Amino acid sequence: MKVIGLIFTSFILFVLLTVFSAAFTVDRTALNPGFVSGFIDDIDFSQIYSETVADANRQTPVSAEEQKLSDAIINTIDSVEPVIKDSLAIAIDDAYAYLKGKADAPDLRKTLGDSIMNPGFTEKLLAQIDLSDLVNDFMSGQQTGGDAFDQAFSDSLVGTLDKMEPTIKSGSVAISGPMYDYLLRKSNTLDLRTEMRRRVVTRAFITNVVTAIDIKDLAQSLYGNEASFELPQGVTLASTEQDQVLALLEPAFKQGLIDAADPMADWLLGIRPSFSATISIQSALPGAKPIVKQAFLRQLPPELAAATPEQKDQVFELFWDEASASIASSFTLDSTSLGSDIPDMLADTLSSAESGLTDARTSIDEAADDFEQALREVRPYIRMFQTGYLLLILAILVFAGLIVLLYRSVKGASLHLGIFSLAYGVTNLIGVLIVRGTVGSERFLRNMLEDQAQETPQYMIDLMTRVVQAMTQPLFLLAIVGTVLGVGLLVLGIVYPRLKRKPAEAQPASQV
Repeated sequence: MKVIGLIFTSFILFVLLTVFSAAFTVDRTALNPGFVSGFIDDIDFSQIYSETVADANRQTPVSAEEQKLSDAIINTIDSVEPVIKDSLAIAIDDAYAYLKGKADAPDLRKTLGDSIMNPGFTEKLLAQIDLSDLVNDFMSGQQTGGDAFDQAFSDSLVGTLDKMEPTIKSGSVAISGPMYDYLLRKSNTLDLRTEMRRRVVTRAFITNVVTAIDIKDLAQSLYGNEASFELPQGVTLASTEQDQVLALLEPAFKQGLIDAADPMADWLLGIRPSFSATISIQSALPGAKPIVKQAFLRQLPPELAAATPEQKDQVFELFWDEASASIASSFTLDSTSLGSDIPDMLADTLSSAESGLTDARTSIDEAADDFEQALREVRPYIRMFQTGYLLLILAILVFAGLIVLLYRSVKGASLHLGIFSLAYGVTNLIGVLIVRGTVGSERFLRNMLEDQAQETPQYMIDLMTRVVQAMTQPLFLLAIVGTVLGVGLLVLGIVYPRLKRKPAEAQPASQV
């Protein structure tokens, strides 16, 4: 009867452990948010993009500029990957918290708000992106003729972006807050024009923009339209001399724009129909005098060619009085000077953005309903699995205890359970090694893919091998624990009787 009981109990224990192996694997992989997050963290998306582009480039060669842009994108992906993966880990934890009964209700909007749809995430993401370098590489990739104008425009744009990058990033973070609130239904309306004026296109923003940009072309256009750099008596300024004069005028231009920052911001966003600013250049005239004198002396009339320096100076003073009187000491910069294209373009952009955000909000609503419904349907099965998993562990302990009771001796129970556990551990270990050596090997996977093996990127092969390694890791741990426990029980079964015998032998000797 004892033998029959041991055989039956051992068979049931074997079945329970087999089921437990599968359940433990599921619990430590598919139902473990840390495993899912860790698996995503192991995926190198920049490498995937790099190999995808490399495969495409082998079929269609690209220029050095396009390759430089591709490298910049890869570097950007590599920089932002950790931030995105950290946020995905938060989203995964929130979803599993509901599935495992740690949260009362699924809430995709809260999950999105905790992970990727919050100003903190936007700030961390933008901190990893170098906008000026990215635009520079993009402009290089778009250069077709490589002429001086294109290069000058590119250098000017990149230089401005480099100075403006902190302002652009802080403004993006500021405006992302109300946008996320609208998308996640924390607010019912969104007026982008008002929010942009309050959070982004502020007086400080306009000041930073004006300070950062090179407005020589604007100054030349505005000032040249009034005076055209034409001086009395047909005297003209060379291009280098015009640049020198414009450099003197630039501070006045910038200060005038800064003084009109608030009305200009309102005009840009369509809040007011126009703006006007008076810019004085009176303070720049003394500095322009030596430049004009240089041009005057270079274009002296023939009759003054033999004049003494003192006579030339006297003639120039008369010329300067006439010239300075003809130069306007101030001019008006208004909305008509800049045209209506910018406000119209911004109005169209904001209108399109609001429509896009409304569509995105509707899509999030639909996705939230589908996602939450799916979680509600899955959750009972997860709870059933968790309950069954605990009962399975309890049943294993009960049947192991029955074997101990049937033997009623440490030696017999230890040897029996030791052999059983060792066999279980070794069998699982061999199974894991076989699976990893076959299904988890690159050679096996390429043979399985057959005709498509050559077209399959290396990162896909690497990913599949990592999947096999990760999915068999829990069973590998069980195999190690089973083997170590089996050896330990066998040692106990052999050593325990001897340890017990020594005190019994020593007791009579002590009584003599």
